[in-house]
Amino acid sequence: MVDWRNLNPVFMNQTIASNSTLATYFTPERIGEYIDLGVDLGLKVIAALAIFFIGKWVSKLIKSTVSKTMAKRAVDPTLVAFGSTII
Repeated sequence: MVDWRNLNPVFMNQTIASNSTLATYFTPERIGEYIDLGVDLGLKVIAALAIFFIGKWVSKLIKSTVSKTMAKRAVDPTLVAFGSTII
């Protein structure tokens, strides 16, 4: 049977005893590591969300510009709807 706790990268360099307590994992040094890990992960999540929402906004801007341009040039309304859904 595989001990999945040993595959966790935070605990990779330590052997975990079966009778260990939470105090073993929450030493001042470990808490600092957990905070660093949380900050790194949090920044990556915030960056990913920012990229997503900015991309969504740019996509809507392009879609509305293409739709307005096609409507001004008297393109068939079916093609305007089709062209705007492709973008």
